[in-house]
Amino acid sequence: GFRHLESLTPGIAYEDASALLWRERQIKSEAELAYLRQAAGITTAGFAQLFSQPLEGRTEEEVQRELSRFMLEQGADRVGFITANADTSGTYPGGYGDKTFRRGQLGNIDSGCVVRGYWADFCRNCTPGHDDSGIEDAARVMAHYVEVSLGEIRAGRTAAEVADHIGQEMRKRTNGRFPDEKTDVMHHFGHGL
Repeated sequence: GFRHLESLTPGIAYEDASALLWRERQIKSEAELAYLRQAAGITTAGFAQLFSQPLEGRTEEEVQRELSRFMLEQGADRVGFITANADTSGTYPGGYGDKTFRRGQLGNIDSGCVVRGYWADFCRNCTPGHDDSGIEDAARVMAHYVEVSLGEIRAGRTAAEVADHIGQEMRKRTNGRFPDEKTDVMHHFGHGL
């Protein structure tokens, strides 16, 4: 269709202006920010609703259906996606299945929704019942890095600059051992934004 339009308009030069469009889209209007906040609020409420009842004994599919239904009932235009993994001890696929969330087993739920075309998503690690495997300590360490990164976010900073700063903080705290090129931690710095 585009090539046909070109043939109908001789003497007019067409150039790819995608870079201009994408650069402009990075700057959000107040209305766009409101849609992003609404999508994030619905996703947050969805997780709160999900975790208001014990996960133990529920299947990944049951968790996925409940979270989807709640987000749609709260005004999401659509569910972005959901992965519900009852067991993260190895490589785990996206999506969901019939595995059951078990006491003391680390699980992961990643979800989000779309409002007026604007998407928000994030993931939550979860362990039904009490756990003494050090997960709580790891969560406290990661909460520290979240606080550090929030202090770095301000107008004019890029996500890459914030991620670089938090990576430097992690390397300082771990004597240069973490994160390294083998980890995907850097992906999660901006996850959900």
